[in-house]
Amino acid sequence: MSELLKIYSFTLKHLHLGSSMLICYTELDFRRFEKLIDEISLPDSLEVLISTSYGLNSIDKVTFSKNLTALHFNAYDIESLDGLIFPPALAALDLQNSRIKNLQGEVFPSTLKRLIVRITDTVDLSKDMYGKSLQLEKLWLKSFESNKLTCTIPTSLQSLRLEYLGPSVFNELGNGLVHLTVASCCLDLRSLKFGSESKLKYFCMSNCSIKTLGMD
Repeated sequence: MSELLKIYSFTLKHLHLGSSMLICYTELDFRRFEKLIDEISLPDSLEVLISTSYGLNSIDKVTFSKNLTALHFNAYDIESLDGLIFPPALAALDLQNSRIKNLQGEVFPSTLKRLIVRITDTVDLSKDMYGKSLQLEKLWLKSFESNKLTCTIPTSLQSLRLEYLGPSVFNELGNGLVHLTVASCCLDLRSLKFGSESKLKYFCMSNCSIKTLGMD
């Protein structure tokens, strides 16, 4: 694999590395895919990386190419982002199967615009790695079995999706939020505080256990 990547090191833009869920749970257990991820050197030309290897829980040994703009590790049971250095041009990150307990925005570059992540405890996306306000535009925030989260999300959001959240605590949502989706949640909508000049136009709700629709 490494030799193949060297051949296309100046032209490769999009790379999809995958493995079958069925294979991962057979007696053969092809977890050597994890060793492959650790060993390969990604070409600098690469802009999109999709890796769907079920059952893996770490990407801390991956050295990302500097021109990557989109990363999709949506089948990984990632538990922490500590020690990771994301590429400076990263705009989209998919970690929807993660098991991260506490997520801090300081691990992300200022270029990040779209994030999908699953959290178990707290999330603070107010600042980026440079200490400035994280300018996220789209956030899909998931939890487990209606866990209660403490959430500080950026006021720059235009689209927010909440899924499998229990009664949670939020900061005030920014005035720029246009799309809000609440799915399979057990939260009190009054915990979602909107700015005085809110631009919210679309509100979608499905499969929720909500006692009141009161929203300020």
